Amino acid sequence: MMSVFRKFHLFAIVTSLNALVVFSLVVVAIAEQTNEDTISVLIDGNPASVKRGAIFARRGQDIEIILSDAPATGVQWHLNTAKPLDYNNQLYCKNIRSCTQPIEYTTEEIPSYRDKTRIVLSENPKLTVLGTHELTVRTDHYEKQLQVVIRQDDSFVGYATELLGVPFVYAPGYQAGMHQTDLRKGADCVALILYARRRLGDAVPYVAPPRLYDFTRKIGDKSTVSRARIETGDILHFGFQTAIVAEHRSNKVGLDDNDLIIHTYHGVAEITTFSHLAYKNEHYDILRWK
Repeated sequence: MMSVFRKFHLFAIVTSLNALVVFSLVVVAIAEQTNEDTISVLIDGNPASVKRGAIFARRGQDIEIILSDAPATGVQWHLNTAKPLDYNNQLYCKNIRSCTQPIEYTTEEIPSYRDKTRIVLSENPKLTVLGTHELTVRTDHYEKQLQVVIRQDDSFVGYATELLGVPFVYAPGYQAGMHQTDLRKGADCVALILYARRRLGDAVPYVAPPRLYDFTRKIGDKSTVSRARIETGDILHFGFQTAIVAEHRSNKVGLDDNDLIIHTYHGVAEITTFSHLAYKNEHYDILRWK
């Protein structure tokens, strides 16, 4: 009898454990499903989709984020800012394709959004500037990562502004099968340029700086820049570094010191004037898309 009882007891324990595992899996599945359905977005009052955790908008558009099933209290919104540490996948990963150096972030809660299940981004100026903003929303039920991606407009330069604030990563790699720059997690000088072109719908691959000549034509160089008719969107190719003319401010022929340049060199992607480029005195070619 004791032997039978022990066998029955063991069977009951195993059965209970199996049931617990199944129950846990169901709970997790429900939680994940709920997590996907908890956030909705309005842009200028119209429903908008969240694509792979990213919300895309143009500068000046009104963005509202609504949590549909969050509790009335206990909601926290955090802004995550990448540390400008000059990440290098080549050194860190030893050319392993699926490897990327982890990006370090500083995190700060946004106090004005505490306990809010509906937020208006225009209430926080940090979230309305051009670039990619990493958010974490925490409730008692889930934690979700969001990107708010603000661009200048729908032009080549406009899509490049989506990467402002994204950390410099030498030789960006792949995360979960997607390119790190397409995810707006990191970019080097040429990846920034190619990202903007890809966002326009062109199927250009991510390549090293020398391959950029395959998709562009040379219209001048440093020695002839005074005669070159520079246009917004032209590319400056320094060999080791590339950059975009974000705004040609002068009506004169040639490149002006006050022309705006978008690039990523160290730290994070930024817009600056040509006169402030650390490498402005190096030789460069002026390229234009074919």
